[in-house]
Amino acid sequence: MARKKRYYTADEIKTGLYTFGSEWMYRDGTEYVGLYHRYISTSEVYTEAEWNAKTSKILIPYINTSDETATYKKLNDYKTAYKSPVKYFVTLTADNIKAGSIKRYFLVKSNDSQVVEVDKNQFNNVGNSINPDMYQKIVVTWFISGNIETTTSNDVKTLGVLEKNQQAIRIATKNSPAMRDYLTNPLEFYIDTDLVIPPDIN
Repeated sequence: MARKKRYYTADEIKTGLYTFGSEWMYRDGTEYVGLYHRYISTSEVYTEAEWNAKTSKILIPYINTSDETATYKKLNDYKTAYKSPVKYFVTLTADNIKAGSIKRYFLVKSNDSQVVEVDKNQFNNVGNSINPDMYQKIVVTWFISGNIETTTSNDVKTLGVLEKNQQAIRIATKNSPAMRDYLTNPLEFYIDTDLVIPPDIN
């Protein structure tokens, strides 16, 4: 079976993982025990320690067969009653850059720990149009401008963007370990406000 993407960077792949059971299964419902690997960016999980086009098989979260019927009905009820969140792509404004930080809103799916970044409107609609039992809400204050490195002057320490966002990642990870795999770049969206942008001559 083909993977969702043709190419994955090393940072997107977790290889050499092992499950003793009750964690993953084949699509036919057979419980899987053994080596596997997963792809952070797409949440795909496959058998084998690393990708093998001939032998790797896709895995899905394990469901106890005794609860399968009830779970299937519950998931279908969710599907008909609620909408799935739509990924939001952050767009910075001049006000964001001036403020030096933005609020980022995340929903973590409870059954497979998939992280979806959403806009504030979707975040606030959890419980209305988005199922609150399926998603955990996490909001992060994310710094985008200022000094990158932490500085000390007259024994006063001023945290830089790098350290402040590393702290934000640690706090988010305490709420959900899946956030560690999503927030991998503390300098994501960083803007160097000291750069002078030449005027458009056209």
